[in-house]
Amino acid sequence: MAGLEIENVRAGYRGREVLTDLSLPPIEQGRITALVGPNGAGKTTLLRVLAGLLPACGSVRLDGLNLLDAPTGERARKVAFMPQFVPQRLSLTVVEAVIAALRASPMDMERTSVDAQQRALEALDRLKILDLALQPFDTLSGGQRQLASLAQALVRQPRLLLLDEPTSALDLRYQQQVIANVREEARKGMIVIMVLHDLQAAASWADTVMVLSGGRLFAHGHSRDVITTLTLRQVYGIDAVVEHTARGGVHIQVE
Repeated sequence: MAGLEIENVRAGYRGREVLTDLSLPPIEQGRITALVGPNGAGKTTLLRVLAGLLPACGSVRLDGLNLLDAPTGERARKVAFMPQFVPQRLSLTVVEAVIAALRASPMDMERTSVDAQQRALEALDRLKILDLALQPFDTLSGGQRQLASLAQALVRQPRLLLLDEPTSALDLRYQQQVIANVREEARKGMIVIMVLHDLQAAASWADTVMVLSGGRLFAHGHSRDVITTLTLRQVYGIDAVVEHTARGGVHIQVE
Protein backbone atom coordinates (compact mmCIF):
# COMPACT_ATOMS: atom_id res chain seq x y z
CA MET A 1 0.00 0.00 0.00
CA ALA A 2 1.37 3.43 -0.98
CA GLY A 3 1.63 5.74 1.99
CA LEU A 4 2.67 5.66 5.63
CA GLU A 5 1.03 3.51 8.32
CA ILE A 6 1.92 3.90 11.99
CA GLU A 7 0.51 1.39 14.48
CA ASN A 8 1.06 0.79 18.21
CA VAL A 9 4.38 2.63 18.37
CA ARG A 10 6.06 2.87 21.77
CA ALA A 11 9.23 4.88 22.33
CA GLY A 12 10.93 7.05 24.92
CA TYR A 13 14.16 8.13 26.58
CA ARG A 14 16.09 6.52 29.44
CA GLY A 15 13.18 4.45 30.67
CA ARG A 16 10.59 7.22 30.29
CA GLU A 17 7.93 6.35 27.74
CA VAL A 18 6.87 9.26 25.51
CA LEU A 19 4.86 7.52 22.80
CA THR A 20 2.29 5.11 24.24
CA ASP A 21 0.84 2.68 21.69
CA LEU A 22 0.58 5.53 19.19
CA SER A 23 -1.44 4.72 16.09
CA LEU A 24 -2.22 7.22 13.35
CA PRO A 25 -4.63 7.01 10.42
CA PRO A 26 -2.87 6.21 7.12
CA ILE A 27 -0.93 9.19 5.78
CA GLU A 28 -1.32 9.51 2.03
CA GLN A 29 1.31 10.46 -0.49
CA GLY A 30 1.12 13.92 -1.98
CA ARG A 31 -0.09 15.57 1.22
CA ILE A 32 1.39 17.71 3.98
CA THR A 33 0.59 16.58 7.51
CA ALA A 34 1.19 18.89 10.48
CA LEU A 35 1.88 17.44 13.92
CA VAL A 36 0.81 19.84 16.65
CA GLY A 37 0.43 19.62 20.40
CA PRO A 38 1.96 20.94 23.62
CA ASN A 39 5.57 20.46 24.67
CA GLY A 40 6.25 16.85 25.60
CA ALA A 41 3.37 15.49 23.52
CA GLY A 42 5.71 13.29 21.46
CA LYS A 43 5.90 15.21 18.18
CA THR A 44 9.68 15.31 17.76
CA THR A 45 10.00 11.87 19.32
CA LEU A 46 7.79 10.49 16.55
CA LEU A 47 9.92 12.16 13.86
CA ARG A 48 13.06 10.68 15.41
CA VAL A 49 11.47 7.22 15.39
CA LEU A 50 10.51 7.59 11.72
CA ALA A 51 14.03 8.78 10.88
CA GLY A 52 15.63 5.81 12.64
CA LEU A 53 17.29 7.97 15.31
CA LEU A 54 15.37 6.44 18.21
CA PRO A 55 14.53 2.75 18.79
CA ALA A 56 10.86 1.88 19.03
CA CYS A 57 8.41 -0.99 19.18
CA GLY A 58 5.41 -1.33 16.91
CA SER A 59 4.90 -1.04 13.18
CA VAL A 60 5.86 1.80 10.84
CA ARG A 61 5.21 0.86 7.21
CA LEU A 62 6.22 3.06 4.29
CA ASP A 63 4.80 1.67 1.06
CA GLY A 64 4.61 -1.68 2.84
CA LEU A 65 8.21 -1.64 4.13
CA ASN A 66 8.49 -1.75 7.94
CA LEU A 67 10.96 1.03 8.63
CA LEU A 68 11.65 -0.22 12.15
CA ASP A 69 13.21 -3.37 10.70
CA ALA A 70 14.66 -1.90 7.50
CA PRO A 71 18.44 -1.77 6.92
CA THR A 72 19.99 1.64 7.51
CA GLY A 73 20.78 2.13 3.83
CA GLU A 74 17.24 1.32 2.73
CA ARG A 75 15.81 3.77 5.25
CA ALA A 76 18.29 6.48 4.21
CA ARG A 77 17.14 6.10 0.61
CA LYS A 78 13.49 6.64 1.51
CA VAL A 79 13.50 9.01 4.51
CA ALA A 80 15.04 12.45 5.07
CA PHE A 81 14.89 14.34 8.37
CA MET A 82 15.49 18.03 8.97
CA PRO A 83 15.91 18.71 12.73
CA GLN A 84 14.89 21.95 14.36
CA PHE A 85 18.41 22.70 15.56
CA VAL A 86 21.07 22.36 12.89
CA PRO A 87 24.71 21.79 14.00
CA GLN A 88 26.69 25.02 13.75
CA ARG A 89 30.18 23.54 13.54
CA LEU A 90 30.52 22.00 10.12
CA SER A 91 33.78 22.50 8.27
CA LEU A 92 32.25 22.32 4.79
CA THR A 93 30.89 24.85 2.37
CA VAL A 94 27.14 24.82 1.88
CA VAL A 95 27.33 23.04 -1.47
CA GLU A 96 29.73 20.44 -0.02
CA ALA A 97 27.31 19.82 2.86
CA VAL A 98 24.43 19.29 0.43
CA ILE A 99 26.56 16.91 -1.69
CA ALA A 100 27.46 14.98 1.47
CA ALA A 101 23.77 14.63 2.32
CA LEU A 102 23.04 13.40 -1.20
CA ARG A 103 25.71 10.72 -0.96
CA ALA A 104 24.17 9.45 2.30
CA SER A 105 21.67 7.59 0.14
CA PRO A 106 23.06 4.28 -1.23
CA MET A 107 21.53 5.05 -4.63
CA ASP A 108 23.52 8.27 -4.87
CA MET A 109 26.91 7.17 -3.51
CA GLU A 110 28.15 6.29 -6.98
CA ARG A 111 27.13 9.54 -8.65
CA THR A 112 29.91 11.38 -10.43
CA SER A 113 31.23 14.51 -8.78
CA VAL A 114 29.84 16.67 -11.59
CA ASP A 115 26.37 15.10 -11.33
CA ALA A 116 26.28 15.35 -7.53
CA GLN A 117 27.37 18.99 -7.65
CA GLN A 118 24.69 19.79 -10.23
CA ARG A 119 22.00 18.20 -8.07
CA ALA A 120 23.20 20.13 -5.04
CA LEU A 121 23.27 23.47 -6.87
CA GLU A 122 19.75 22.85 -8.21
CA ALA A 123 18.49 22.23 -4.66
CA LEU A 124 20.06 25.48 -3.46
CA ASP A 125 18.63 27.37 -6.43
CA ARG A 126 15.10 26.11 -5.74
CA LEU A 127 15.36 27.61 -2.24
CA LYS A 128 16.79 30.87 -3.60
CA ILE A 129 20.06 30.45 -1.68
CA LEU A 130 22.43 29.68 -4.54
CA ASP A 131 24.52 32.67 -3.45
CA LEU A 132 25.42 30.73 -0.28
CA ALA A 133 26.91 27.76 -2.16
CA LEU A 134 30.56 28.54 -1.41
CA GLN A 135 30.03 30.02 2.03
CA PRO A 136 31.34 27.96 4.99
CA PHE A 137 28.41 26.27 6.73
CA ASP A 138 29.57 27.34 10.19
CA THR A 139 29.42 31.05 9.25
CA LEU A 140 25.72 30.99 8.34
CA SER A 141 23.01 32.71 10.34
CA GLY A 142 20.33 30.60 12.01
CA GLY A 143 17.89 31.16 9.17
CA GLN A 144 20.51 30.43 6.51
CA ARG A 145 21.46 27.18 8.28
CA GLN A 146 17.80 26.18 8.31
CA LEU A 147 17.50 26.76 4.56
CA ALA A 148 20.74 24.89 3.85
CA SER A 149 19.54 22.01 6.01
CA LEU A 150 16.30 21.87 4.02
CA ALA A 151 18.35 21.73 0.81
CA GLN A 152 20.21 18.74 2.30
CA ALA A 153 16.87 16.99 2.81
CA LEU A 154 15.29 17.89 -0.53
CA VAL A 155 18.34 17.02 -2.65
CA ARG A 156 17.85 13.33 -1.85
CA GLN A 157 14.26 13.38 -3.16
CA PRO A 158 13.07 11.08 -0.37
CA ARG A 159 9.76 9.26 -0.22
CA LEU A 160 9.15 10.59 3.29
CA LEU A 161 10.25 14.10 4.31
CA LEU A 162 10.30 14.89 8.06
CA LEU A 163 10.57 18.53 9.12
CA ASP A 164 10.86 19.70 12.73
CA GLU A 165 9.82 23.37 12.95
CA PRO A 166 11.15 24.07 9.43
CA THR A 167 10.48 27.82 9.48
CA SER A 168 11.18 28.76 13.11
CA ALA A 169 14.25 30.88 12.26
CA LEU A 170 12.99 32.33 8.98
CA ASP A 171 11.48 35.69 8.14
CA LEU A 172 8.06 35.83 6.46
CA ARG A 173 9.43 35.90 2.90
CA TYR A 174 11.54 32.78 3.37
CA GLN A 175 8.75 31.03 5.27
CA GLN A 176 6.54 31.33 2.20
CA GLN A 177 9.39 30.22 -0.07
CA VAL A 178 10.06 27.13 2.01
CA ILE A 179 6.42 26.11 2.18
CA ALA A 180 6.02 26.64 -1.57
CA ASN A 181 8.95 24.30 -2.21
CA VAL A 182 7.68 21.70 0.25
CA ARG A 183 4.21 21.83 -1.30
CA GLU A 184 5.70 21.35 -4.76
CA GLU A 185 7.60 18.26 -3.58
CA ALA A 186 4.43 16.89 -2.00
CA ARG A 187 2.55 17.27 -5.27
CA LYS A 188 5.14 15.00 -6.89
CA GLY A 189 4.07 12.20 -4.54
CA MET A 190 6.26 12.82 -1.49
CA ILE A 191 4.85 12.30 2.01
CA VAL A 192 5.59 15.34 4.16
CA ILE A 193 5.23 15.46 7.95
CA MET A 194 6.15 18.64 9.77
CA VAL A 195 6.11 19.49 13.46
CA LEU A 196 4.68 22.95 14.10
CA HIS A 197 3.93 24.88 17.29
CA ASP A 198 2.19 27.67 15.39
CA LEU A 199 -1.43 26.56 14.97
CA GLN A 200 -2.10 29.33 12.48
CA ALA A 201 0.74 28.05 10.28
CA ALA A 202 -0.55 24.48 10.61
CA ALA A 203 -4.02 25.56 9.49
CA SER A 204 -2.66 27.52 6.52
CA TRP A 205 0.00 25.09 5.30
CA ALA A 206 -1.13 21.54 6.05
CA ASP A 207 -3.67 19.35 4.29
CA THR A 208 -4.17 17.36 7.50
CA VAL A 209 -3.57 18.34 11.11
CA MET A 210 -2.87 15.71 13.77
CA VAL A 211 -2.95 16.71 17.43
CA LEU A 212 -0.79 14.71 19.84
CA SER A 213 -1.31 14.78 23.59
CA GLY A 214 0.46 12.66 26.16
CA GLY A 215 2.04 10.44 23.51
CA ARG A 216 -1.30 9.59 21.90
CA LEU A 217 -3.41 10.90 19.04
CA PHE A 218 -6.05 13.32 20.30
CA ALA A 219 -7.61 14.42 16.99
CA HIS A 220 -6.93 14.49 13.26
CA GLY A 221 -8.46 15.89 10.12
CA HIS A 222 -8.94 19.27 8.47
CA SER A 223 -7.81 22.20 10.59
CA ARG A 224 -11.38 23.48 10.81
CA ASP A 225 -12.43 20.28 12.57
CA VAL A 226 -9.29 19.85 14.68
CA ILE A 227 -8.21 23.29 15.86
CA THR A 228 -11.21 24.10 18.03
CA THR A 229 -12.07 25.66 21.36
CA LEU A 230 -12.45 22.16 22.82
CA THR A 231 -8.99 21.08 21.58
CA LEU A 232 -7.33 24.16 23.04
CA ARG A 233 -9.03 23.64 26.37
CA GLN A 234 -8.40 19.89 26.69
CA VAL A 235 -4.93 19.70 25.11
CA TYR A 236 -3.36 23.09 25.83
CA GLY A 237 -5.32 24.01 28.95
CA ILE A 238 -6.40 27.42 27.69
CA ASP A 239 -9.75 29.04 26.96
CA ALA A 240 -9.86 30.73 23.59
CA VAL A 241 -12.16 31.77 20.79
CA VAL A 242 -11.26 30.09 17.49
CA GLU A 243 -12.30 31.62 14.18
CA HIS A 244 -11.52 29.97 10.84
CA THR A 245 -11.17 32.07 7.69
CA ALA A 246 -12.56 31.33 4.26
CA ARG A 247 -9.02 30.73 2.94
CA GLY A 248 -8.21 28.04 5.49
CA GLY A 249 -6.47 30.17 8.08
CA VAL A 250 -7.33 30.41 11.75
CA HIS A 251 -7.46 33.22 14.29
CA ILE A 252 -7.13 32.37 17.97
CA GLN A 253 -8.10 34.86 20.64
CA VAL A 254 -7.09 33.73 24.11
CA GLU A 255 -9.61 34.81 26.74
